[in-house]
This record gives sequence, structure tokens and C-alpha cells, in this order.
Amino acid sequence: MKNTLISSLVVALLSGCGSSKDNTEQTTPPPIEETLEKSEVEFYLPSFVSQSGVLKIVDLTTNTTQNKEVADISAYELSLDEQRTYAFSFAPSDNRITCPLQAGCGRSIRNDPDDLNGNNEIDFGEPIIAELTYQAQAFPVAGINKVFFSPFATLMAERNIANNQLSLTSTPIYHLAHSNQNQSLSAEFLADAITFSDAITQHRLRESGSQFEQAYDTVLNDSESTDWSNYLYNANDYLRTLLTDDKISALYAGQSALVHTRLNSVFNPILLANSNDFDADRKQSLLVQIREAIGVLRLQDENYSEEMSKRLEEIEAVINQDAEKAIELIGQSILDVLLEVSPADDSFPGRYQVNGLTIDYSDGPFTWVVSGQREDYDIEMNIVMPTWRKSASLGDKIEGTGIAKISKGDLELTLDLSNINLELDGTIDTDDSQSTTGVGIFAGVITLNQENSVLKGDVDLTVKRQILEEQLDTIVLSFATDASLTTPSQVIPLKAYANERTPFEVDSTNLAFGIELGLALNGAKDLKLQFIGEPELLSELNQGDVYLLNNNKVMEIVVRTAGDNINLVTRGEHGYWLDLKKKGKNYTGGYYLGDKQVGDIQTVRGIPGILFPDSTFESLF
Repeated sequence: MKNTLISSLVVALLSGCGSSKDNTEQTTPPPIEETLEKSEVEFYLPSFVSQSGVLKIVDLTTNTTQNKEVADISAYELSLDEQRTYAFSFAPSDNRITCPLQAGCGRSIRNDPDDLNGNNEIDFGEPIIAELTYQAQAFPVAGINKVFFSPFATLMAERNIANNQLSLTSTPIYHLAHSNQNQSLSAEFLADAITFSDAITQHRLRESGSQFEQAYDTVLNDSESTDWSNYLYNANDYLRTLLTDDKISALYAGQSALVHTRLNSVFNPILLANSNDFDADRKQSLLVQIREAIGVLRLQDENYSEEMSKRLEEIEAVINQDAEKAIELIGQSILDVLLEVSPADDSFPGRYQVNGLTIDYSDGPFTWVVSGQREDYDIEMNIVMPTWRKSASLGDKIEGTGIAKISKGDLELTLDLSNINLELDGTIDTDDSQSTTGVGIFAGVITLNQENSVLKGDVDLTVKRQILEEQLDTIVLSFATDASLTTPSQVIPLKAYANERTPFEVDSTNLAFGIELGLALNGAKDLKLQFIGEPELLSELNQGDVYLLNNNKVMEIVVRTAGDNINLVTRGEHGYWLDLKKKGKNYTGGYYLGDKQVGDIQTVRGIPGILFPDSTFESLF
């Protein structure tokens, strides 16, 4: 059903309405009567960092300082006055950082005394040569708040900036003012990934001391600088490893679409607003913001604007299940071709048949010309590999370029790959090449043609070949594209992120997606929308999580429906949020600041509204 609650939100944004009164009349919301309460602030530091040390708290309003000795920062809770900005810093009693990955963290330094078993690998729990500082700024409100330390939080604190408009979150990614378990888990995974990235970068450079902030400053002035993107790559690599870790995968996979999307969003190298800019007149502006978002939802209509419905349906038509399958199959086919017919397998030049594909293979340089059909998709490839490293200890490594095309009906997906990199687990077994496992990393340009639509832009695709249940299986560890979508009615920027949702199920194409759109609509020329959920539900928006940037204000929207019952949660900046429930024609819920209720949703003569402590009632539409 495409008549949903959030469709009305878009209508509201476009129309610019503000209340249930005359739409041309601009009303001012009533003052919020409230008494200041205490904030309970919890902290999170990645588990591979020492948890004991000294926590410094600076109240930036009064410029007063506290120092607390803590035995376990991630289990520590502090009571502070709410609605003040605080600067937090943590100095661990031990600066050592240890490898957090069961699969290990790569090669160690030659003759490294910290290589406890002398295998020249950084194994799980072994030290990484790195030094980090841990800072964060936050604006806690009543109730439970949580602060997440990471190099990104340190960067934001040092520069006095905030990432809300990058991540499309109501609070920065390192501070939760009101959260549930899923939000907290997502923030923890983000902190872990960014902290690991900084630590492993230092280790590989053989230099202790973070260059994270310098990389950010550099990329703002030189977009060609790769240092900032290298941090993003290492953070993504950490998440890819979690996906295939049997001890953590199930927990991470459920959050992966949000974490993957949010990580890539915050590394977008643009100049950010000063964090103080968000404090101006916040009681008034945040209430207006939320009332604009949900106060005029037109629940009685429950329909889309014709313009928005058409545009979202066009996007759905491009990113569909056939496209998902094509992404997986093309990566799988490249791996199969290069591993089944290769110089490492002592293959002679000639023609081969592999999984329905015909391969014309030649050497000097190594070249594969491929055609055929697989699972009803037509496949063509032309790949050149000038470099082939054979090493039992380091694993075979293959590098090259190529063009791969896959099509089915109106769908045609082409990858023009400037970088093909295969990293194998060991070396190819010439007697049983199908037992060879490893990772394929592909980067270049994607062109996805569907009926009347073209998606084109940069692409990064990482796939893994593994043995599951004694079967060979290939999964998508990560997919990312920064592209433009051209349809009959629009040309829009579109970013899409995906990864396998069920990496331990054989032959399951089950990708978790995050999509970010820039939409220039009538009445909302700067609307940015981020959607976490199934792509085929994009135009329905009733079972996914939506994050909006409109008029430089961020809103988080979570909608769940069951029959005629609707539950809507919308979060604004600085801890304000609204919980609206509709059952039949009755509306209930509350308007909150953190855990403190500052307004009550009631239904009067069939009209829902907010009843404030001063007995003022403001209708929602």
C-alpha cells in the first residue's frame, strides 16, 4: 500500500504548512514550561582500548572542571546538569591498543617483540603500535545520554563542529540523547570502526600519533588527497571483517545497513557548521521543526504528493531485486573465472568452460575474454591481469583491469573497472581450484540501465569466496556507489550502500541497503533523504527508517504500521522527539526532551494535538 503516513510528511515539507490554523498564518508555538533536571551520562570506549583511566569533564557554560578516576569507562555513569554543553576527555591508564579481530589485523613489524607467538602476524589480542586521544563534546538532556569516544568525536571536539548534517542524525554520531538498543549498537560499531582505522593506519605507517585531524584538514583544501579516504577504507574493511566473524556477525548484520551508510556519510569531505550554530533559540526552532514534520501530516488523507510518488517509484524501478542479483553474480563470475583458469593453476592458453561461461584465455599479458549465461543472466567480460603474485604465506595476489557486463531483459549492468584486486587465502590448489577462497576488490564506474532509467557513477564492490556447509559460496561484503540517476522526470544524486545480510547462508542473495537521495522538489529545493530498508519499499516508506535534511534541519523518522494502527517516532535536534500512536481514529503519545515529557498528545473532537503544561492545546494538523 502506497498511501502511508510519511508520504504526508513529504507533502507537509513541500507545502511549508505550520499548524492546523489557516495555512497562510505563521504561528509561534507556546513556550515549553520545564524545570531543569539531571542528565545521566554514560560512556563508551572500544573494548580493545584500556578502559581504566582519568575522565575530565569541563562545563563550558561555567568553565568548571572535574576529574574522575574510573576503573571502567564503559561501565561508568555520571550525573550532570542538563541542557549545558560539556567537553569530555579520557586518558587511559595504559595506552596500548590490541587487535580486536578474530581473523587478525595483518602483518606485524619484523622481529616485533609484541608478536607474542612469532608468526609475523598481529593476532587477536596482540598489541598494535598506535597512540590515540579521546575527546567529545555533548549537550546532554534529561534522562540517559551516552557519549561514544573515537577519533571522529575527537576531531569534532577539537574543531568545535558537528556532523549532524552529514550523518542526517538529530544528534552527532558520538552522542545519543535518547536511544534504544539498536541505536546504541550502531554507534558502538561506528566508534569501533573509526578507532580501529586510526590505530591500524598508525601501525602500517610505523608512526605512533594520530594524523586523523590533519587528513581532514588536508582533504578540505585538496580533494585529490587520499589520506582521508584511506581512513574510510580501513574503517569499512573492519566492518567487512565483522560480517564474516561467526561470533559477531549475527549482531552486526542487523545493524550493517545503517552503520555502513552512516560511516560513508560522515567521511564526506565538506566543511561542517560550528556546533554552536545549533544552539540558537532551540526551544522555539525545534518545536517548529517537529510540528512542520509531523504536525501537518494530514493523517486523514494518508496519500502521497503525485510528484514525490512518481520520483520514488522511478528509483525503485532501478534498484530492484534483479539489480541486486546482478551485482552478486558479476562479482562471483569474475572470481570464478580468474581462479578456475589462471597462471597459478598452470592453465594453458585456450578455451575453457566454467559454470556456463566460455573463457578464451591467453598469456603475455594474462587475458580473459568471457561470454555465456548464468542463472538466466547474460554475461560478457574482458579482463587483463599484468600482475600475479604467488605466495603460500602471504596468499596469491592478482591485480588488473577490465570491463564486465551482465544483462537480463531490460536490465544491463556494466562495470568499467580501473582496479581489480584479488587477495587469496593462501595459494591456488592446482588439484582442486574450487577449494580456493579469498576476497575480490573491484573499483571503477558502474552503469546500470533499466527501462527508461540510467544510473551511472563511481562504484566499489568487495566480494568474498568462502566454503560454507562444504559448498563454495560467494557473498557481497560491501557495495557502494556515488552516482547520478537519470529518469524521464529527474536527474538526482544517489548514493547506495549494501552488504550481505545473511553471510552464513549458502546461495542467499539478501542484501541490506542504505540509500541517500538529493531531491529538488517544489517547495523543498534542498531536501536530502536517507532511507534504511528494503529498496522495493522506498515509495511506501512505512516499514523503513527515514532521515531527512530540509532547510538545514535534520529529522529522524521511524514509522511502523500494523493494519490501521500507526506508530511514528520523530526526533529533532538537541534531544527533542515526539512519539505519536494512531489506533483507529484515536491519537495518543507524547512530546519529549530526552526522557522528560514536555507535552501530551491527545485527541479532541477527532483532532490530534499537543497539550502543554500551561493547558495550551496545539493541533497537529
